Amino acid sequence: MNEQTFKEKIAQILECDPGTISEDSGPATIESWDSMAMLGIIAYLDEVTGGGIAAEEIQSFNSYGAILQHARQRGIVDGTEK
Repeated sequence: MNEQTFKEKIAQILECDPGTISEDSGPATIESWDSMAMLGIIAYLDEVTGGGIAAEEIQSFNSYGAILQHARQRGIVDGTEK
């Protein structure tokens, strides 16, 4: 999927506008990004990758940029159309 589609899905989980999300966005900048939202993001990533997210990877998910990087490495997000 392209980055915009991925961002829209993350925004849906966070219940915010995709336009408010940047690579630096995280729990400190998005009010709805709490532990339940994080579980939703992890569940989504687990679903689209078929499972197998290591605890070390999850610990690095402190920003949208880190989550996006993981999604690119796992082949969830391709380089097309920002």
